[in-house]
Amino acid sequence: MSDMVGSRAPGWLRIVALLALLWNLVGVYFYLVHVDAIAGPAMSETDEAVGNSMPVWATACFAIGVFGGTLGSLGLLMLNAGRGLSCCSRSSPCSRSRAGSC
Repeated sequence: MSDMVGSRAPGWLRIVALLALLWNLVGVYFYLVHVDAIAGPAMSETDEAVGNSMPVWATACFAIGVFGGTLGSLGLLMLNAGRGLSCCSRSSPCSRSRAGSC
């Protein structure tokens, strides 16, 4: 396991993380339209009534889902760029003192 410290993630991970980020940014856009933070496309009165009848807990879950997914996708992109969330790197003290294990 210590031989994996500092190695780059596979190339397909960058593609998947980028697609996930784009997907989640679309979700963020629709959330912001839903809470009227930005202007969205014109909707009929029926569509507006359905959107306004959504319970607060569902809107909160919507927000947690889209913003959590966006942060997770950014984390995957950072992991692939070598700036991951790991405490170990080749220059950190733990890799020199304990052979790469934190």
